[in-house]
Amino acid sequence: MSIHMSKRILFLILMALFTLELYQFSSYYPIKAEGVVREDIFAEILGQKQIEDEPSVKGIYVKYDSEVEYALVRANTPSEALLNLGYRIGDNTKLTTTSLNESLFDNSIIVIQTYKVEIEEKTITIPFETITNGSALCSRLSKKAVEQAGEPGVMTQRIERVYLEDRLIEEKVVEEKTIKEPVTQIFTYIGAEHTPTSAQNLGYNCGHWDAVVDSLSATEEEKRWLKFTMRGESGCNAEHNKGTYKGLYQWHPCLWYKQYPNENIFDGNTQIRITLQKVRGGANPKYMWPGVYKKYVAQYGELSWLQ
Repeated sequence: MSIHMSKRILFLILMALFTLELYQFSSYYPIKAEGVVREDIFAEILGQKQIEDEPSVKGIYVKYDSEVEYALVRANTPSEALLNLGYRIGDNTKLTTTSLNESLFDNSIIVIQTYKVEIEEKTITIPFETITNGSALCSRLSKKAVEQAGEPGVMTQRIERVYLEDRLIEEKVVEEKTIKEPVTQIFTYIGAEHTPTSAQNLGYNCGHWDAVVDSLSATEEEKRWLKFTMRGESGCNAEHNKGTYKGLYQWHPCLWYKQYPNENIFDGNTQIRITLQKVRGGANPKYMWPGVYKKYVAQYGELSWLQ
């Protein structure tokens, strides 16, 4: 046998062994799946390293502040493209682009906008509240006295304003501190300031006030008229305060306090006494209590001292 023939036989034996080894290997590592050739397995067997495709060159437009730049760049995403071009991208920047899904398209437009934060320290005056104790039954006959002078308070605030380029997009108070609390201003009425609770409260009580009238040094006609009138005017309620007129005989507060500035209009005893004193002094019930007096005349006739 020649040397040439021996080498050929050896080559065929080696190829047979390699084919057998490849067949055994593929039984453990399939090189085909659903009709697709597993080229990566071949690459692994042959000791080759798979190389990823390099990004293609794309042209992009970048707007930063008022400047617009056109550049050619190799990148897969807008962010990668900006970094390759030397733009600084941080938390204070906002990117807007015509590229979608983080994929950089050719002729994409990328707009870079910068956030700016400003902090302002402010001192604010806190207005004081004004309250008034009581109420004036006749404002022109009463005045307000200052019981406690009001003082404004002081507060400091830290205000944060966020700008996107030159446009204000957010403003908020991030810290607030009261340095001095305001002092409430308090007024108190002096004059014509009585309230229903400032006298004995008996409600609608004709029996009680009839007894008071009966105890007076007065004629029977005067007593009858006093009882009839207080029933018709207030229902025998000395604290009656539903409308303009007040008390048992429904006096107008301005008339009452002008003539009797120190007397309590809601004190029933005082109203009975002053009402009798008033008619004895010449006041005509026909004009002071016209509605009730008309009913009185219809039932009892004119008062003798008016005839």
